[in-house]
Amino acid sequence: MIYIHEAHADDVWPVGYGINSAKNLDEKWQNCNAHMKQWPELNEHIDQIFVDNMDNDFINISGCWPEGFYFTDSIGQAKWGSKMLIDTKVNILNAEIYLESTFGKKE
Repeated sequence: MIYIHEAHADDVWPVGYGINSAKNLDEKWQNCNAHMKQWPELNEHIDQIFVDNMDNDFINISGCWPEGFYFTDSIGQAKWGSKMLIDTKVNILNAEIYLESTFGKKE
């Protein structure tokens, strides 16, 4: 997984998510770790996490939104991508369905 950017940071868009924009990579990692604790269903399927750099190169190259995510194979070819939906939990459910159909149910 690649953590890209804080979608609704309180210091930019004051909607009360309790997270501020990262000023450096350490803060970006802290925000990523806090986010993953909120989504244990997705976290259980993640083997490795990367954090985009402060210039947001991954966002700029891939064109992904902060709520978007993709699953790739071992050579980096995209196999599944989330749709832009208002309800992010629907994306998590769809991701679980994809993972279970590809890798089988967790035991």
